[in-house]
Amino acid sequence: MFLQFLQSTAQDWARKSSRSILNAVYAMEVVPVGGRTPVKVRDLPLSAHITKIIESPEARSVLSVPEGWLETLGLMLHPPAMESIFRAADDTRAGRVVGLRTPGSRLPPSWYSRRGPNGARGKGRF
Repeated sequence: MFLQFLQSTAQDWARKSSRSILNAVYAMEVVPVGGRTPVKVRDLPLSAHITKIIESPEARSVLSVPEGWLETLGLMLHPPAMESIFRAADDTRAGRVVGLRTPGSRLPPSWYSRRGPNGARGKGRF
């Protein structure tokens, strides 16, 4: 659910011009750190802090992303990267990709009948 929200938000904003994104962000209202009332982003001084790290007991909710997932999120929010991953998965399922082999193991019989980039047939051991 959260990933779907992130992806749909990224896709929605990706269609907008830089100017319209800037206008939308500057029109947002935030309560600066230490403040009590909302202020439009465009009216904040450059030195204003609008985020801070707070401890779990003080927080209404906690979002914790393990470091290993940060790269995954980056890929998932980048449509060309995801398309490449989907194509690779399809190629693997269709048998168009030969998996890693240990030295000395034989490739599948179908590999030997294929022609390589220079026209030679595949031969030998991997």
